[in-house]
Amino acid sequence: MRLELVDYHFELVGELKSGPQVIRIETPGPSMHEADLFRLEDGRTIEDLRRWRKDGRRGSLARALGDPSGRVGTDAASVGAAVAAFDRGAAIFRAHDVAAHVEALAAAAAVERGSVA
Repeated sequence: MRLELVDYHFELVGELKSGPQVIRIETPGPSMHEADLFRLEDGRTIEDLRRWRKDGRRGSLARALGDPSGRVGTDAASVGAAVAAFDRGAAIFRAHDVAAHVEALAAAAAVERGSVA
């Protein structure tokens, strides 16, 4: 399966099925693109995802840290959330401070492999 991101147009090549799978993301055009991939929890619908993306997603880390009106979480909270997701089996991460996330996830992977005592 392949997801092509070209000039603000996304095309899924292949059939999306339930269960684990590999999706190759290609950006052959001149513009950079990004794609968010989500796994819906049992009982959740695409409408739940749309509502969350529109209303509740921004500031969710700030709210998790106790600031009910927070709009932006800290870099530490973002890195911590990525490492916690890695620990639970996630393999795709969205990061704005890429270097800090890459370093933290590399350290978490080394610990998991037993390369760090």
